[in-house]
Amino acid sequence: MSMQTKAMEILNIEYPIIQGPMSWITNADFVSRISNAGGLGVLGANAGQHQKADNAIDAAKKMQIEIQKAKKLTDKSFAVNIVMHDAMDDITDYVKKMLEVSFAEDIKYYVTVGVPNKIVFDEIKHHGGIIIHRPITPTIENMMQAEANGADILVATGCEAGGSLPQQQLTTAEIVKLVIPHIRVPLFAAGGINSIDDINTLSSYQIGGLFMGTLFIATKESPISESAKDLIISSKSGDLISVSSKLRSINTSKAQQLHNIYVDKGNSVDVNTEIKKLCGMKTGMLDGNIEGGIVSVNNHIDSISKRVSVDEIIAEFGEYLRERIS
Repeated sequence: MSMQTKAMEILNIEYPIIQGPMSWITNADFVSRISNAGGLGVLGANAGQHQKADNAIDAAKKMQIEIQKAKKLTDKSFAVNIVMHDAMDDITDYVKKMLEVSFAEDIKYYVTVGVPNKIVFDEIKHHGGIIIHRPITPTIENMMQAEANGADILVATGCEAGGSLPQQQLTTAEIVKLVIPHIRVPLFAAGGINSIDDINTLSSYQIGGLFMGTLFIATKESPISESAKDLIISSKSGDLISVSSKLRSINTSKAQQLHNIYVDKGNSVDVNTEIKKLCGMKTGMLDGNIEGGIVSVNNHIDSISKRVSVDEIIAEFGEYLRERIS
């Protein structure tokens, strides 16, 4: 059995494509459309929201409502994102509450991001869940640890990615090549995958599928603002600048301001604190305050030239994968 076939069986999906769980810029409608088209939609942090949650309980209640909406819109597989930036032997109140509502709603699929937290993994497994794990900075060691802790599918992210960036300069093809000999579960590739040409750079490796974010956020169905979609479509890779060690953005007024803070080593202002004030990508991408926020995308945006539908992307990429990658 090929890794691609194995991944589709594990996830109960038609095509081996997972939508990246982007904070603030997913909702039930968007996620269900991806799942109905044959991929795996994922509810990211703050899914369906326009205001920051008051606390962990409030955030979990809002996620539960979004899960319930998604269940009414699709009978296909979809996942919930669990972010784990903390120690591997602890569990935060936020994660605990998110797991509680997910278990209450019989969620089967979980995209965990960060450290391979065994306590979290064990809880998910105890409730019959499937784990898709994505380390922010993938290494042979943390991939093998995640597999040992119970991950069913792993995601290797290259430096071309949008959103939270790996802290190493390895391309998607390079990191896939590095880790794939050391794991037994299906490996999904993430970072800069916007075209068939991008898939072709991975055709030498028996990957399980694709983990995609930027291309989906420019679709007709994406919940981001129309002005953010217009900016993505009209921008090129040369328009991107670093706003921190972990994030890049299309060059807006706010992005340039953050970039200047970031590169000025003598500056006492903490750039990550400034980004948090914007609620990350909410201001620029969801609210549509382009010049007052950041628009984070991968560095292959040259190939995004028009709005297309979720169905078109999944059908084109999915069929190509079936034909070319074993």
